[in-house]
Parts: sequence; structure tokens; C-alpha cells
Amino acid sequence: MVQKRKTKKSILSIALVMALVFSFVPMALAADTIVVTTGEELDAAIKSVTGTGSATITLANSIDAIVSATYTGYSTGSSITIDGQGFTINGNDLMDTGLRFGARGQEANLNIINTVFTGMQNDDRNGGGAVALWRGAANVSGSTFTNNVSATGSRGGGGIMVQSGSANIIDSTFTGNRANGNGGAIYAGSGRLENVAVTGNHSITGVGGINGAFTLTRSLIEDNTTDSETANPNVSANVVYATNALGLAMDDDVSGFGIAGVSLIANLALDKSNLIEATIKYSPVQVSVEGAVAVDGATIQLFEIDPVNGIIKIVVGVAGLEAIANNGPAPIADILLKSICKDDKSIIAVTDYAVYSAGEVVTGVSLSPDMISAGFVYADKYDVNNDGILDARDLSLALYRFGAASTDDNWDTVKSADINGDGIIDILDISTIVDALYA
Repeated sequence: MVQKRKTKKSILSIALVMALVFSFVPMALAADTIVVTTGEELDAAIKSVTGTGSATITLANSIDAIVSATYTGYSTGSSITIDGQGFTINGNDLMDTGLRFGARGQEANLNIINTVFTGMQNDDRNGGGAVALWRGAANVSGSTFTNNVSATGSRGGGGIMVQSGSANIIDSTFTGNRANGNGGAIYAGSGRLENVAVTGNHSITGVGGINGAFTLTRSLIEDNTTDSETANPNVSANVVYATNALGLAMDDDVSGFGIAGVSLIANLALDKSNLIEATIKYSPVQVSVEGAVAVDGATIQLFEIDPVNGIIKIVVGVAGLEAIANNGPAPIADILLKSICKDDKSIIAVTDYAVYSAGEVVTGVSLSPDMISAGFVYADKYDVNNDGILDARDLSLALYRFGAASTDDNWDTVKSADINGDGIIDILDISTIVDALYA
């Protein structure tokens, strides 16, 4: 009887899978999604958005950008999303290969996801080597800008420029970009950077790294340069760091299982030898604590684990935290955790803390809202989008990735849908997700 039920379930699952595959694959993308395979198609897709229209432009492979010096003509309320799926847009160091969005006086949204921009150049006086937005909000996540050039103008932004508006950037990297004007890497009126590395960028006349009223969280802005004798090589004067804060942050973007790090973060304006004492709560049912490692010259002076109640007590010695305050939040210790329950989300949080300077308790230290806890996700192997939940979105994403193989350039970004690990996303993977989802 059990065997029959399993067989019947399997037959029903396969039938459902076939129906999903054949109904989904031919129209896998919504009507407002444009798949591009060449630079010409990318240029045409961007310029096809006019008025208050919107579109999602998805790269099917890495492409070479074409020379195209015109802005799009869309208006206030419009939106363009570029989803690179890990692929690269390469300007091959040719002038006017940078992408330009917007129209004078119009505010629009630009979203960039998981895209690599390299070798793109722009000689427009408004700036923006790889990406230029006339006015509005640019939102960037999981992307890389490297070796792009804004050749003229005072605004700069060798990687990205928003002439009038904000740039909100997370989990991204800017390196080797150059600009004539301010912001060798980034120029915008305002915005925020979270988990962003801006290193090795250069400006001829202005700030070498980022220019604008940015708020920085867990971001590294260093080793940028400028030819100017007066400009700061890394940041403009209106950049804001979170100050007097203590908390936790993911050390790395975690997917799958195994050992991973959660960093104890400090950003404190102190000028003497200091001790930071913290009590950290975790779920002993979900994770085990493997140890701790000091970071950047800090020393771990006490590390105690209560595995029954899920409590860590740690004391870290740091000499002179004024450098941390000047450069933004910085890790002082990595706590190594290992998954026990592989299909849940564990919240690791600081519950008590104290800071001592030269033996005296320092007052005014608080937990920053951005750093109060770390959601440590151990994704179930069927959780394709790694959000800690198995639902229809995982099935939808797996269907979208149907047919991808380990020989594809973007395999690392799509392989979470390869459930059985055989190097191809096929009906066996889809069937397994369906069984898990509708069990």
C-alpha cells in the first residue's frame, strides 16, 4: 500500500511537472521582460522604454556594449530594471559605450541586479562611465563595476553617476574606475552603501572614491586616489558613518550548509586601549559554535560558550578605535558557526554589551539598528532563491532556469536550482522540488 501511494504520488508529480514545464518555458518571461543577447539588442531595449513605461531587461549571456551617445526618453514614473544574471557588459575600452538613462527634468527609477560592467567609457560632461542616470533613483545590488571611465565633466562617477537623485547600492564592488571629476567610482546627490567595497579608483580633479551625501554601513572605502591637492582621496565631506555602534553582521553571503562567519562589528570613537565585552544569543538547536577568530589586530581575551542555553560571552581587546570611527564600521572578531538544523533561519543577536577604555566604562554606546542582529539562513536544498522558505517562488525560479548547465558562464549564479547536483537543471530537479513543495 505504501509503495502504491508513493508511485501514485510520483506519477502525479511528474504529470504536474510536465504541465508546468510546457506551460512555463515558452513564456517564461513576463510581457514587460526583454531578453537580450547582443549590445545592439540592449541599446534598443533601453531606448524602447518611453513616457511612463517600464521594462525588465535580462541578459542571456555576456555582451559587448555598442557606441551609443544618447539618453533614453522616458518620463517621471517610469522604471528600467537590468538583470545581468551574473553576465558581463563589456565596453572594450571604447568611448561612449556607457549606458545612459533618463531625460532632463524627469525622475525615473533604475534598478541594476547581478551585473558586471567593465571597460565602459563616457565623455559626456554629466559623467557616468558605465551607467549615467539623469535624475531619479538608482538601485544597485550584487553587481561589479571595474575599469570604467568618465572622461570629462566635473560630476565624475567612473562607475555610476546620478546627476540629480540618489544611488542606493548593496553587496557590490567598485574597483579600478576613473573619472575626470568628483567620484572616481560613484557620484550622486545622496544615497546609501551597504556591504560595498570601493577600492583602487581614481579621480583627476576631485574625490577619488565616492562623492555625495552617502550613509555607509559595513562598507570598505579605501586605497582610492586623486590628483587633486585638496580633495579627499576616498570620500566627500558629506559622507556619514554610523557612529558609537556595536552589533553583528554577516561576514559572508551564506548559501548552502557548513561553517560560516558572523562578525562582531564596532564603530567607536575612542583613542585609548579598549575592551569590548559582549553577550551574544543564538539558537543551540539550529547552530553550533565552532570558535572565534580575531580580526585586524584585535585580540580575543575571553571566549565562553554555553551550548545548552545558546549564549556566547566574548571580550575583545582593540587598541585605538578612532581609526574604525574614521573609516566606518569594521569587524573586530569573527564567530564561526556550523549548521545543525539545515532548513531554518537562526537569529544571532547581541543581548548585552559594555565598552571599557583604559579601565573605565564608556557611555553612549548603542546597538545600531542596521547591525543589531544577523539572519543566519541555512537554506533547505530545495530553497532555490535562498530566502529560507520553500514556496512557489522557488519552483518558479527553477523553471525559469530550466535547461541551464554547468558549462554556462553564469552557472555559479543559477546552480542552486540543480537539486541533484548533476550539472544540469532539468525535469529531475523540477520534479524533486514539486515533490517537496506539495508533499
